[in-house]
Amino acid sequence: MEVLKINVPSLFITKLYLYTFLNLLQDCSLKEVEKYIIVEGKDISYDFAERLRDVAEFKKNENIPMSGNDRNIFEKVKNEIGCPQVSPKDLLETYANMVESKGLQRLKDGLKSFSTSKGYAMPSIFKLELYKLVRAPLLKDGTSINIKLSLDYFIVLLAGYLMSRVGRAPYKDINDQLSIHILPLSLGWRSDIWYMFIQNNAQKLLPGFDPQEALILWLIQANWEIINREIRDIFVVGVKDPKGANPASIGIGFQAPLENIIQNYSQSLEVIMENKRGKKALESLLRYALRPPDRRNLKNRELALKLTKKLFLAIEGDIKSLEDLMLLSSRVEQSLSRYERNESEELKNIAKYGRILASLLLKQFYSY
Repeated sequence: MEVLKINVPSLFITKLYLYTFLNLLQDCSLKEVEKYIIVEGKDISYDFAERLRDVAEFKKNENIPMSGNDRNIFEKVKNEIGCPQVSPKDLLETYANMVESKGLQRLKDGLKSFSTSKGYAMPSIFKLELYKLVRAPLLKDGTSINIKLSLDYFIVLLAGYLMSRVGRAPYKDINDQLSIHILPLSLGWRSDIWYMFIQNNAQKLLPGFDPQEALILWLIQANWEIINREIRDIFVVGVKDPKGANPASIGIGFQAPLENIIQNYSQSLEVIMENKRGKKALESLLRYALRPPDRRNLKNRELALKLTKKLFLAIEGDIKSLEDLMLLSSRVEQSLSRYERNESEELKNIAKYGRILASLLLKQFYSY
């Protein structure tokens, strides 16, 4: 049995990039002991190389966002490993071949320390919390930090960064586009479940980041088919990508307590998700709630926000919120029913979605 010790990064988001990649390993066990992650397996370097190739294939059509300073760093890495261009596929596959040919000792030497005296400066995408736009829980404050990465640590973090980046969504308004990063808060996910979780969220993109209740419900409904097999809490980050002289920075970041919600409120969620109309109504309502406001949809989003917040509390067992959800949605739907199809149609549909969801939950509540 082979053993690899990886020094854990001192930066929170950077550590989660490492978790993102390590959770893909298929034939290794992982445990964190103080400042190190212990990887055990029969052929660790082969597992690393194959998973790097998996990420390279999954992200082959994407570019790496970078500022002018970041580009200089990536060009230096490209030249050292001798790959044709700075792209996910070229960088990851070239390094994977190096790992496979040189074996475990290469990883041991390169990952034994997070920061080295010689190496590569961290591009801004690796140290997001130092350039954050807003305060977010679990993130450190700081403006400058001098960390040099080995080539091995650089590429492993790049693989984690790329894998966590599932798409883009608007935040404060339709023009305020942020990259969506889905990050694990722990090691030990089943590799196939973690890969499916990332794929699902890349295929069924978040419509937006706010409110958090809607985002959490969106993640649950988007991953419902794997939710009962294994699910853990995650950290969701909205990142303003680097460009020109501007480094990458965090627009929003927070923990999504999926495990607690699913364990405690699975019956309410099942009532909705196992019903075809309920599932469709939930997705439709959440799309309206998560869509950033603009002049054309202020009333629609305002109603969707109210209904979503009451729905979230109703799923948690708050009967008053459930009754309010039914009364509000029914009242709005009824008041708009006398109008012909016009600009009020969307508002009526939002109310209808709330009524459908409230009806399903009320049936469940009064069946006990």
